[in-house]
Amino acid sequence: MFSAYKGIDRWNGKPVTGLRSVLSLYPELVTVVARADAKVHFIADLAGKQVSVGLPGTGPRATWDIISRDIPLPMPIRPREMSEDDTTSALCNGEVDANFFVVGQPSELVSKWLSSCPSNLATFREAIVDEIVSRYPFYTRGFIPTELYHVPDKILTFGPLATLVTSASSDPRMVAAIAKAIITHVAVLKTMNPVLAGLDAEHMVAQTLKAPAPLHPAAAAVYKELGLIK
Repeated sequence: MFSAYKGIDRWNGKPVTGLRSVLSLYPELVTVVARADAKVHFIADLAGKQVSVGLPGTGPRATWDIISRDIPLPMPIRPREMSEDDTTSALCNGEVDANFFVVGQPSELVSKWLSSCPSNLATFREAIVDEIVSRYPFYTRGFIPTELYHVPDKILTFGPLATLVTSASSDPRMVAAIAKAIITHVAVLKTMNPVLAGLDAEHMVAQTLKAPAPLHPAAAAVYKELGLIK
């Protein structure tokens, strides 16, 4: 969304100025699972390792391409392009040392990696996270809670927000109906999937106001009506 609205990267010189934000939901956090014998506990430990980074065109690969040049390492990481279906066996048989993923938490795939063979979550140093989120405004810092995967410490990381977007030309009645249906049923949504359990209406709207594309006027009207923005 950031690149499209700004007209950079794949949209270089062709900004999609009609993009509009509707509502942000939850962060999709960078998650790195490493095989235990690879001895990867911090992202810097990935130096010289083979890492599955996702296939071209996927969300994990886009984040990998953005941040890999910003992580100072003494040796380059050896990225491997793999589908999600291949990552578990590749991690456990030694084909890769770690899997790099971007996902809402908790994730069934991450649980599968951790339970299939001795492995652990890797964390980021605070200085690296601070640098990334300050350089790329579409990322937000966050923690992978310990109770999700029964690990001893919170895992500091970052990631983009899952955000519903539309076009400035969309029917405002439809945009308003969808925005109102979601924001007035947050309590129900929280019970429907573990990844939605942390939803909070005020926080969702506040995060949407920070999205790269402007808030759609019809959504803004709904949030004003509900007292979520002034």
